[in-house]
Amino acid sequence: MIQQIIYIITGLIFILGGALKWVNLPVFEFQLVKDGLAAWGWAGYFSRLITGAEIILGILLLFNKPFRKYAAYAVLFMLAAFTAYLIYSLIHYGSSGNCGCFGEAIPVSTEASIVKNIVMFVLLLIVLIKDKTETSLELKTLPRLRAVTGVAIIIVVYALIFTITPVKKYSEPERGIRQSTAISANDSLTVAGRNELPATKDSARNIKLKPIQQTPAEKTTDKYKQAVSDFSSYKYYSTGVFNPDEGEKMVALFSLDCEHCLSAATKMAKQKSKLPQILILFMGEKEQVAPFFSQSGLEAPYIILTPEQFFPLLKQSPPRIVRLVRGNVVKEWEGEY
Repeated sequence: MIQQIIYIITGLIFILGGALKWVNLPVFEFQLVKDGLAAWGWAGYFSRLITGAEIILGILLLFNKPFRKYAAYAVLFMLAAFTAYLIYSLIHYGSSGNCGCFGEAIPVSTEASIVKNIVMFVLLLIVLIKDKTETSLELKTLPRLRAVTGVAIIIVVYALIFTITPVKKYSEPERGIRQSTAISANDSLTVAGRNELPATKDSARNIKLKPIQQTPAEKTTDKYKQAVSDFSSYKYYSTGVFNPDEGEKMVALFSLDCEHCLSAATKMAKQKSKLPQILILFMGEKEQVAPFFSQSGLEAPYIILTPEQFFPLLKQSPPRIVRLVRGNVVKEWEGEY
């Protein structure tokens, strides 16, 4: 009886984890890319394979007894892999407000998730040692209907995942090409492009990030050669046509579901008279824009991007605010403004 309960609980946890990641795949895919586990071109496939595997293994633990032990071995492998990654993440990046194990719906800290995984691993291992169920996959020793059912579960789950949420291509900026230079006071050239953030967790995980690039001493626009920024293709805004790379601009990337973004926008609204023209790139629904402007007090030309356009423009997590001078990034903030 206890063995059955452990199988059921583990199965439900895996189904829940996979399903909650599935309902918000772009966030999961962004996490995979940000942590170096996948490139943008493969993140869509990798994310669906992982979420599908979690759901399938959970279902097999619940309902398909002939495959249960094999599913349990696979679950042990996934728990070990997840735990190893979380320990690595904890050592290198520190604690987080949400490890992403249950998507964005149920925040779980890195430490809590490690403990959860270890407890599940130990209990499931004990159950497997005591489980005397036949594990041969020969049709002679397996009820044919259950064997077919197990295979059908795998096919149906992946078919649904790839059909309901087809893989979409991400619009990744050509960052290797779009570096820019600024002319200093003594006419020597210095890089004023996109530097990488130091290894750190994002603000959605309760870690505040500091500005990552300081403004050069010479601020006047004529001190900068014309450059092409990551935002150059976004020119058609809600109130007209604006070129982000023309003159001096503030480009803000806000998710309309993000509290940190709302806070940053509120601060920008108070400083608006001292800032260059603000252009906003939103992710979310159109009906969310008016409440966002009303609550923050900030109104500016905006474009609503798809997740496939929005996430590759980030380095860590929203908000990201960039100060551009003729397409050169002279200062930027991510996570804190």
